[in-house]
Amino acid sequence: MLKTYILKKLLLLIPLLLGITFITFALIKALPGDPVTSLAGERANPETIERIRRQIGTDKNFISQFAGYVSLIAKGDLGRSYYTQRPVAQDIAEKFPNTLKLAIVAMLIAAPAGIVFGIISAAGSGRENFLGNFPSFVSIGGISIPVFWLGLILMYIFSFYLKWLPPSGTGDFRFLILPAVTLSLPAGASIARILKTAMLEISGQPFIKTARAKGLKENVIWFRHVLKNAMIPLVTIIGLDFGSYLNGAVLTETIFGWDGIGRFTMEGIIKRDYPVVMGCLLTGTTAFILINMFVDLLYRYIDPRVKYE
Repeated sequence: MLKTYILKKLLLLIPLLLGITFITFALIKALPGDPVTSLAGERANPETIERIRRQIGTDKNFISQFAGYVSLIAKGDLGRSYYTQRPVAQDIAEKFPNTLKLAIVAMLIAAPAGIVFGIISAAGSGRENFLGNFPSFVSIGGISIPVFWLGLILMYIFSFYLKWLPPSGTGDFRFLILPAVTLSLPAGASIARILKTAMLEISGQPFIKTARAKGLKENVIWFRHVLKNAMIPLVTIIGLDFGSYLNGAVLTETIFGWDGIGRFTMEGIIKRDYPVVMGCLLTGTTAFILINMFVDLLYRYIDPRVKYE
């Protein structure tokens, strides 16, 4: 049954990617502006512009261009950048590990912090004291603060004022700290709020009241029964956040000059480098779908009652 479920998910990945490719391709082509003008320059003569159009294939109609791109994907080729003439797949293979590294470190910060604040917030819910108010204040603030503003503030404090960390660039762990912390704050806040809501809902269930009636300690009830039953929504939100990070944290990577696929995508959009944009979107979509499939498989190990139909 599990093998059938995995096979079905992988087969559904093909039409899903095809549909996303078509929609993205159509939206990109509908954008105003022409990449040929950027490539040739404003003073280029009509003959040069037409020659460049033929070289990159934009002289053909939409259906022909889309069919040509799909045929390239079927061969495992994501095309070449209009500007560098480098294979897009090669550039993504070089930049994706940087995005993966950033996503892993950000989630290693966000998940433990979010779980701790979520448990404290749930345990202190209804209390008009520091324990009840501070975790909620932190989680709401984490969700509300714009990522670009937070990144600039952290850069100013730790790079320009304290001079502890480099402000931007791609390098060793010191370069990774600021973008990872910036990326982890909204995710940690979301995890805390989701976990708090789930734990409060479960704590009102009859089996929790029965556990209290039997005289079990509150710590045992919260960690062994409430937290364990809140794991499915917790794993879901962690998987969604991690999958979105693998799509490329565009703002974070751009602000800190981190050489990942998020920044690569932004550069492609600004230059109207369509093969780069399409390649990054397809890579991110595939990563997101595979992460969510892995999360679906984890449900069975968290809760044996889950069945794969």
